[in-house]
Amino acid sequence: MVLTGITTEKLAYAQLGHPVMWLNILSFVLASMLVTTKAAKRFALWFVLRFGKNATWIFFSFIVINIVLSIFISATTAKATILLPIFMVIAAIYGATSDRRNNFGRNIVLQNLFQINIGASGFITGSGANLLAGSLIAGALGQSMFGFQDWFFAAFPSLCYSYSYWLGL
Repeated sequence: MVLTGITTEKLAYAQLGHPVMWLNILSFVLASMLVTTKAAKRFALWFVLRFGKNATWIFFSFIVINIVLSIFISATTAKATILLPIFMVIAAIYGATSDRRNNFGRNIVLQNLFQINIGASGFITGSGANLLAGSLIAGALGQSMFGFQDWFFAAFPSLCYSYSYWLGL
């Protein structure tokens, strides 16, 4: 954009200092640290072993894990990568293998993908697009930042509907 004369060099570089850019960059750094150190897998396995006494509690424990990961990690692919080995092992424990598929295995895969998407919409850090949207909304409202609480209140009705639909209420 600078080479074509659309914007000045100073204005182009100023965008790199925007707080939303730093929040996005740092959430990717945090996700990378959680994956590299395997801290996220250890947390997820500990949580499932502690609270996953039967199939129902396994599903509820993954809801909580997805919510916690959505607060800190803005990449939905990173969340899926962290959880994929865990729910594949749990599906195998409940009898789902590559040769023998069952409804538990199908449900846990679909449920995790669904929860990752709900978590991505529920928190401003749930997705990189949310960070950009929050910045644009804040600019339109004349505010300096669109915070966690603002985003959560805006997303709360759709989250309630999504969870109630998923739970069959």
